[in-house]
Amino acid sequence: MSDAYSSLSTPAGHRSSSTESRRSVEAPLTLTDKPPRTLGAGAQTAMWASFGVTLFGPLTGALVTQSVGSLVGGLAACALGTLVGALLLGGAAGIGAHTGTPSMVGLRGLLGRGASVVPTVLNIAQNIGWAMMEIIVITSAATHIVGAAWHWPFVIVAGALCTLMAIRPLGSVKILRTVMLWLVLAGSIYLFVMVLRQPSHAIGQDAVIGF
Repeated sequence: MSDAYSSLSTPAGHRSSSTESRRSVEAPLTLTDKPPRTLGAGAQTAMWASFGVTLFGPLTGALVTQSVGSLVGGLAACALGTLVGALLLGGAAGIGAHTGTPSMVGLRGLLGRGASVVPTVLNIAQNIGWAMMEIIVITSAATHIVGAAWHWPFVIVAGALCTLMAIRPLGSVKILRTVMLWLVLAGSIYLFVMVLRQPSHAIGQDAVIGF
């Protein structure tokens, strides 16, 4: 492990000469670099709360309820799945809090700089997939309101926003903290209440997978 860490270090002269320039970097490039501690408790809470709340939730809950076979069982399955997912994310967050590095940088100490490229590429592919889904959701909702003629303009605008958030994630957190988090929370609460207020009907048990 020490060899892996030392192989990532840069010459002392280079580090001292580039300290000022690296202050503008949003994430450290090696495990030996000091990470910028720019996110406080409020910003961290806003960022992870916005990641954890999604308008996919009502759809996912409906599918889970259909699979389990009852509303109570579906809500319980969602609660348990959320707990398991939170524990996994919490474990990764604990490592990041200890080292002060993003997960992909932390993997360099475990896998080495060369092998850590593989999970990094997979993570990039996953983020591209999520961004694509967000563009689809934004565009579908917008065109449903204003008309299909606005489909491609909304695709371009949503794609540009996703790209800007990927390039400047820390700057995006400020927007999430002050505006978007509360809008998403309000929308999710509204959808949840409206779904529960709908007339209930029997769920067919022929295709139920179970809890």
